[in-house]
Amino acid sequence: MKKIKILLFVAGVLVLGACSKEDSIKKDAREFAELTCESIKLMGKAMAGDMDAQSKMDELSDRMERKSEELDKKYPSPEEKQKLGEMILTETGNCE
Repeated sequence: MKKIKILLFVAGVLVLGACSKEDSIKKDAREFAELTCESIKLMGKAMAGDMDAQSKMDELSDRMERKSEELDKKYPSPEEKQKLGEMILTETGNCE
């Protein structure tokens, strides 16, 4: 009986851990997608000759590079990277 309780506890911890990781990936994907959407908007303004937008794009590019490096370290496995990439694409599709 004690072994069953321990087994159920361990299974519960693993399930909660997996859900937590999924939520973390989704949150990070949303944050990176927001940066990407902002970059797309600024690119349009910069192409129209807005020099302020060009300056903001340079700054945003640096932020995106740092975030990309952070995510690369946070999600080292190929499966996590694939999941993150898919979620970023989905979220980026929602750009306004």
